[in-house]
Amino acid sequence: MKKDQLPPRIHDIVKLTALCNDLNIHIPLSLDEQVLLSSVYIDTRYPPDLGLLPGGEPTKEDTEIIVGIIKKLKQWVEDQEK
Repeated sequence: MKKDQLPPRIHDIVKLTALCNDLNIHIPLSLDEQVLLSSVYIDTRYPPDLGLLPGGEPTKEDTEIIVGIIKKLKQWVEDQEK
């Protein structure tokens, strides 16, 4: 991908992170974190049509881990703006 191209309209964090790496933008997420974030995306406008998440309802522990990843990513983005 080139810097003047628009990124694809996808919700796959692993693929989006790889595209960023190609542009020399290194997102501070481990592969496990990328996979976890991608796994909670529901590919439907109306989630009740599918039930909850593909793997079922996330546990409290899973939710805390995901929130921690998002906070880390948010801080990284804010640091890039400085």
